[in-house]
Amino acid sequence: MPMWSRLMEFHRYPQKKMERKIRKMSVDISVQSQVEEQLQSLINLQELESLAQSLLNDLDFSESELSIRITDDEEIRVLNQQYRSKDMPTDVLSFALFDEPIEFSFDEDVSEVGQESQRPQDLLGDVVISLDTACRQAKEQGITPRDEVIKLLIHGLLHLLGYEHENVPDEDAQLMAAKEEDLFERFGRRG
Repeated sequence: MPMWSRLMEFHRYPQKKMERKIRKMSVDISVQSQVEEQLQSLINLQELESLAQSLLNDLDFSESELSIRITDDEEIRVLNQQYRSKDMPTDVLSFALFDEPIEFSFDEDVSEVGQESQRPQDLLGDVVISLDTACRQAKEQGITPRDEVIKLLIHGLLHLLGYEHENVPDEDAQLMAAKEEDLFERFGRRG
């Protein structure tokens, strides 16, 4: 089951124990059927998955799980209303699976043999991107929709890692912007 569809379960029951899987990084990409054809003409899903895995590796989260949802303005508007009380579409939303800062780690419950709690660094969360908004913004900025989707993925991923740009000191917002630009220059640009 994609992480984004398990989101509410984790937010309601963050202490729930899960069987720990021995695995390398995992990137799950789901695409809303209404935007699937349009997305295929803009960016290859294997390229997007590979890029996400490279980003996780570079950010020292190589064993983390990340879910990416590509959707339309209507679905993201509903999510934006539900979680941010803003009844309008937006370009990207990030849903961390844990409310604690990323440095937080759970104490191991040794009473459950063979089980470990999922740590925040293992399950990062979900990044939801509106393809409709990405295409509009790309046109406004004079860049390709592919580049805008990648920029939004980077932006959303940084939010999952604790970076902020709203309601924070200017230096924090500048740090996030610099990190976004650095990651895009190194991973997003076609060679």
